[in-house]
Amino acid sequence: MGLLILLFKQFDLFKQLQKDDVTNSGSYMNDWKNVGAESFAEYNVPEIAGYTSSKTKVEKLTPKFGDQNVIVNIDYIKRAR
Repeated sequence: MGLLILLFKQFDLFKQLQKDDVTNSGSYMNDWKNVGAESFAEYNVPEIAGYTSSKTKVEKLTPKFGDQNVIVNIDYIKRAR
């Protein structure tokens, strides 16, 4: 028997566009930048009484524009009595 806990984290990026109202053309003013924190902090996996987790922590992650989604699975297995 296992236990399922879902945890989602999101990271937002932005790029500033300057638009010419006369010609209706635009040009980007900067490269993609992070909104808020630069990275996800290291995550310490919580202990749950009677279960063993497949990981004890998830390392710090610093995403960059173009990176694919990162999925980290942590399994909790019920200990035998």
